[in-house]
Amino acid sequence: VTTANYALNALVKGWETSGIHLWTETEGTLFLTDDTYNYPISGATSNRAVLSSGYTKTTLSAAAASGAATITVTSTTGFAATQQVGVMLDSGTLYWTTQTGAAAGSVVTLGAVTTGAAASGNLVFTYATALQRPLRIVGARRVLWNATAASQTETSMGPLLARLDYQALPNKAATGVPTQLFYDPQLGTGRIYVWPTPADSLSGINFTFFRTIEDFDAAANT
Repeated sequence: VTTANYALNALVKGWETSGIHLWTETEGTLFLTDDTYNYPISGATSNRAVLSSGYTKTTLSAAAASGAATITVTSTTGFAATQQVGVMLDSGTLYWTTQTGAAAGSVVTLGAVTTGAAASGNLVFTYATALQRPLRIVGARRVLWNATAASQTETSMGPLLARLDYQALPNKAATGVPTQLFYDPQLGTGRIYVWPTPADSLSGINFTFFRTIEDFDAAANT
């Protein structure tokens, strides 16, 4: 069995190099930050990329003033202690902090106070686990955040930029609506570069990617 396991892991590493890994193709979501054009992806807590199925979205059911230590949300489904919480401020910036303790009714306690005001109806996001480095990103769509999935609009960002095409852009920090994406996988931390640089956080990016094939190191692995 041990010999067979070594052979199996060697096989999947070969398939990964050859690009034969359709079962690892999945969907991710990147939360954009205003005035930021490059985003690390390594599974670190501060990274703002997640599996598309790995975050929860709701809205504020009451306004939150600047400096608020708690928020009142429409639904606390998916919220839990220590998770990342993003609150859409009236300025169009997503303010990120963590959740402290369990929700009390519809009230969520924040690890740090908000840095701006947020009106009732503004979006709130939460997730537990940041995305590990994608092996390859094969497609991307800009998503305009809306309160309901039915009203959420996605726009194709077209073919991904090659490295030289991205480097040829004259002003990487030019602000506007992101229409182009370049992914640099590197070794430990991948980086997504978007252009133009977003002026706010009112949209995000949904992307299709190949994850690294995991090692088979336990009998129950599939």
